Order: sequence, then structure tokens, then C-alpha cells
Amino acid sequence: MSNIIEFPIGRNYANYWTVPDGIRELYANMLDYAKMNPNAVEFHYDSITKCLHIANAVDEPMAVNALVLGNSNKEVDEIGQFGEGMKMAYLALVREGRKVTTINVDEVWTPSFQQSEQFGVETLCVEIKPNDGIQKLEVRHIIEVTEEEVRTFMENTVTFHRFVHGTEPYKVETSKGTVLLGATMNGHIYVG
Repeated sequence: MSNIIEFPIGRNYANYWTVPDGIRELYANMLDYAKMNPNAVEFHYDSITKCLHIANAVDEPMAVNALVLGNSNKEVDEIGQFGEGMKMAYLALVREGRKVTTINVDEVWTPSFQQSEQFGVETLCVEIKPNDGIQKLEVRHIIEVTEEEVRTFMENTVTFHRFVHGTEPYKVETSKGTVLLGATMNGHIYVG
């Protein structure tokens, strides 16, 4: 048996969001679960299935209220404190024609656009079904993307700087935060 959650969000909302933006938001959520430890987050691209896997162990499944826009159980200093990232990621990725599946321990969440009887237009929906497969205590996002889209995301994410550029960025600590220096950092601003 499945349940469909309908969001009053149309296809063109935040149409400046790209596939790498969607990847960024799902990765940021996993970093929050891992308490900012990138090594605890599984991040790999399967070139055979053309899918990116972003996963992290959890103590319990995400509650369905994680799908409420603006609802978050995260602390003020955590990345996902505003409760919109995953929904925005779903919106951007599905709008760009990417298949997204979130395995949430004992459930499978699948976002899509569906014609709304209530609103008379296509809206973002998430179908929730039981996970009949092997159930691990993890949340796993499986995103159909190209290698180029994954590379674009990685090139703009400090966590992957060493992998992409072969070295760590030069850092200067200040009372307001960290300044990253070097040719690969020119023109980039990182928050959180």
C-alpha cells in the first residue's frame, strides 16, 4: 500500500535550481546526519546504472514530517535548519527529468510531478511505499544523473577539493570564519 503526499509546489518554482544544486542539498542533509563527518557519508557514482548514491547510517527513519516545508528537527547551527533542502532538491532533480529514490529504512520515497485534482495543475508529489527489500538503518538517496553533473557538484564543494584538485585549499582562520585561498577558490563563497 502506498501513500502520496502532494505539495502545493508547481514545476517552475525556483527554476534557477540545477541538478548539482539538488545533489548539494541531499549531500548536505547526509552531512548533518553524520554530524559534519564527510567520511561517514557514503557517496559514490555507479557508472553502470548512471546513479549517484548518497547514504548515511541513522538511528531511526526520517519521520514523514520531514516532508513538511519549513519543518526541521535540526539545531540552529546545522545545515538543514530551515527544513526546505530535501524538498527543493526533489523539485530541481525531478523537474530536470532525473529519477530520484530515497530509501528511508523501511520505506521508499519517490518524488514526481503529478496532475493535482485539487489545484488543477501539476504539483510535486512524494509517493511513500513500504521497503520490502533488505532494511538497513540508513537513509539512501539514489539519483539518476550524469558523471558531468556529479563532477560539477564536486568541483563546487569544499569536501571534495582534494579529490578534484589533488590538494587541500589553503585556509586562513579569522574571528568570522575561515577564508579559503588559492586559484581554485577564486570567485567561490562557501557557507556552512
